[in-house]
Amino acid sequence: MGGQLDPLFALKNNFYVGAYQAAINESNVHGLSESATVERDCIMYRAYIALGKYQRVIDDISSAAPTALQAVKLLALYFSGGDNKEKALASISEWTADPVIASNPSFLLVAGTIYAHEKMYNEALKLTHVGGTLDLCALNVQIYLKMYRTDSAEKQLKIMEQIDKDHTLTQLANTWCKGASSSQKTLVVKSSAGPKRFIRQQVPDSILNDPKLKEAMSVFPSNYNFEIPKSIWRLKQAGSRKVALQFPEGLLMYSLAICDILETFAEVKECFVLGDVTYGACCVDDFSATALGADFLIHYGHSCLVPIDMTRIPCLYVFVDIQIDVENLVETVRKNFDRSCKLAIAGTIQFSTAIHAAKVLLSREFSSIQVPQSKPLSPGEVLGCTSPVLPSGSTDSLVFVADGRFHLEAFMIANPEVKSYRYDPYSKLLTIEEYDHQGMRAARMNAIKQARGAKTWGVVLGTLGRQGNPRILTHVEERLTARKLEYTIFLISELSPAKLALFQDSVDAWIQIACPRLSIDWGEAFKQPLLTPYEAEVALGFVKPWWRVSEDVGTTGGIQMETVETCECTPEGCGSVESGVACLKVVKDYNEESNRKDDPSKGSYPMDYYSRDGGPWNSAYVKAPEMESEFSVIYAWMQLFRVARILQRPEFRCFRLQIGYQHLFFRIRFQQNNVGVQFCIPASRFKHLQFLEYISLEEAVIRLIEATLLRFDTMWYFGELFSLGPERVAPFGVVESKAGESRA
Repeated sequence: MGGQLDPLFALKNNFYVGAYQAAINESNVHGLSESATVERDCIMYRAYIALGKYQRVIDDISSAAPTALQAVKLLALYFSGGDNKEKALASISEWTADPVIASNPSFLLVAGTIYAHEKMYNEALKLTHVGGTLDLCALNVQIYLKMYRTDSAEKQLKIMEQIDKDHTLTQLANTWCKGASSSQKTLVVKSSAGPKRFIRQQVPDSILNDPKLKEAMSVFPSNYNFEIPKSIWRLKQAGSRKVALQFPEGLLMYSLAICDILETFAEVKECFVLGDVTYGACCVDDFSATALGADFLIHYGHSCLVPIDMTRIPCLYVFVDIQIDVENLVETVRKNFDRSCKLAIAGTIQFSTAIHAAKVLLSREFSSIQVPQSKPLSPGEVLGCTSPVLPSGSTDSLVFVADGRFHLEAFMIANPEVKSYRYDPYSKLLTIEEYDHQGMRAARMNAIKQARGAKTWGVVLGTLGRQGNPRILTHVEERLTARKLEYTIFLISELSPAKLALFQDSVDAWIQIACPRLSIDWGEAFKQPLLTPYEAEVALGFVKPWWRVSEDVGTTGGIQMETVETCECTPEGCGSVESGVACLKVVKDYNEESNRKDDPSKGSYPMDYYSRDGGPWNSAYVKAPEMESEFSVIYAWMQLFRVARILQRPEFRCFRLQIGYQHLFFRIRFQQNNVGVQFCIPASRFKHLQFLEYISLEEAVIRLIEATLLRFDTMWYFGELFSLGPERVAPFGVVESKAGESRA
């Protein structure tokens, strides 16, 4: 470098340490060469992307801009979501075919970043492994760490040290690698009020390469991944002595063999199988496991609908990934669909890996192919009660990978305009699938209309695992109370027409909080109407039915009825003003008017039971975050107090720790040169404290501090450097300083 100061030094450093607004402020650098100008603009626009200002980047970068800037625009398109995300993924495949573009470091960095966010780590490394720049090497470090390959990450770090040992990115990568290496000894959070919870883990080689364990695992099909080594490691970490296993019926044949392996290799005293039927992850039965004395539960075959921090004992979800013939799947699609066809590919969680692999291969030939997602489900995952809703006109056909059609039917209900095909990975057959939309919708509409005249209601809370959500029960009770209707709560594990028929005519209408498909598939077998929570909202007049939602509003389900300021139903009113719900007179007028224009084929019946963006009737444990809402501010403030408690540990050498209303002020003494760092962090920043997705809050605090202290000429935008003064600090074990205090 010839000792010359990089004119973009401040811009780059602010960007690398996460001070994105400060980086933008430092981008006003002139007199640069053409290549330096492009580099400046790339970093500036990446800072805008990090702040969520995607449209600014998309609008500013024209089609005539250099390749490096076009790549940054591609990154903005990806993070803007929707159709732009799929277009960005498709563009990567197209651009990779061009040898000139494929050799551009900025494009490789953007493509690798996008693939890493898609968790397509191998595809990302195919592009970024060439390295050559510190940015690409740093990205490789992060990818390898996410893959738990610390050895490969350390090799990338050595390459970075050879390029520039003192560079900020090199120092940050060094911190990441140290953090990953030290965290191989799993951090255990102990609580006096409950079992141990583990932040993260990495399976040691002594388990992965145990020849006896490999021999024991050979009894399982080679294409089934039961994650046995991971399960053994987790059980050993937890010190579990009694373990409960839960399987869907299709996997029960392997249950006893897994029990024997866990008892032998995980030092488990007793391992037993829960025998009740398991329809899905909603049936995770930590209640029964706890009642039987288990201290750990492993649930096989389903995704994590009920978060592990909600279960009464530590729980591990094993998806049982099944490897299939991806080449046959891809070739089948190639031979049956025109290249101009807008495709979507989805399936059940067992075939998630195959779905993503097929999508990558097909995107090279098909102009439009997407893997839809309904968060918090995994991309491409569809449940029998939860499906993504595709924008109108965005997709012509769906290829659904599954050996049955129960989950596919949820997609067809939510997307009636999309033609559906099912690929059976076992028979390797592609079949056209159809659904009686008119019959189903007419039946559900008639049940809702019949329930509108009900005087006495029965509310069934499913007790099969966690099928029944008490939060929905409370919501339904509030709705019925607002309408001044009589109701009785029933706890039932498995619902059937014969069971409800025992109550004869003592109940006029039922609401079941278990599985929406019970009503959709079997509702006509019950004597009285059996409604889902969504249908109950419609029947009680709180939500417009799907057949009455106007086209300009969209097709995502029910629309909340407007509240009223006054009520003239009766002299004393109907309670709508106090309860904040639709007036009974308004509901009655609405129902009478709607009876004249009923067409159940209109609109879209919502299949959003576990979607985080679903209505108040759904069972999602994770809801979409609200931007800068009062709740988010309170959450950030709670994070502030958690961080403050972490900083009180002696190893941080922290003193002058002060908690303000919306900030945290503290000083940390550095071991060398009698220098420390002073921080004043706004509470809102704690929402973005993590460097990597998988690290804990404790690790994030350590990395934030280490990254700041690595170089004295690198300052966080919320901190400043100073020399320690002659003050005694008792609480945190910091040795008193002899130097006089002076601002740096």
